[in-house]
Amino acid sequence: ATSRNNLVCRVRRWLGDAEDGTPYVPLVDADGYRLHPDVRSDWQDFRALVGESVTTAPTPALMRALSLVRGAPLSGVNPDRYLWAGMLRDRMLSQIGAAAHELAVRGLRAGEGKIARSAATVGLTVDPVDEGHWRNLLRAEAMLRHPAAVDRAMDDLRRTLAALECGYQPEDETVQLFDQLHRAWRQSA
Repeated sequence: ATSRNNLVCRVRRWLGDAEDGTPYVPLVDADGYRLHPDVRSDWQDFRALVGESVTTAPTPALMRALSLVRGAPLSGVNPDRYLWAGMLRDRMLSQIGAAAHELAVRGLRAGEGKIARSAATVGLTVDPVDEGHWRNLLRAEAMLRHPAAVDRAMDDLRRTLAALECGYQPEDETVQLFDQLHRAWRQSA
């Protein structure tokens, strides 16, 4: 209790007060500790932009939501300190990945390779072994006519999988796409 109280007191001082003079970390009440309603997180903003489903979110909202992502949630911190947040982190990773995939697919369909590349890159930031994001990246680089970037992405995927030390190889669908892209370039040359 003493450690908790000291930490909450430090956070209260660190965050300060809202414009109405209420502390951003009010004193504990019957409902426990709660932050002031003005305190928002990127995750709240992300969810507000995406709404109920990534498939119905407007493209500009998906772009804005993905611009909030700076890395995998809670990356770079000791996971033992945030065991309580494991399920929330998993949900965040899933929703960010779904938004990234949806935006990449929309970009590819619209012939917007830069949007697709950006979305695929965010997807890989939160889940570097999801080959759906890698395939989106390969397609985006091909759309942008960057054969060297396609080769680099495939090499990066192979290195990522090799680092898992489980003998993983790229999925057949990914290898087939890579080969298909190379055949198309040879035929157009």
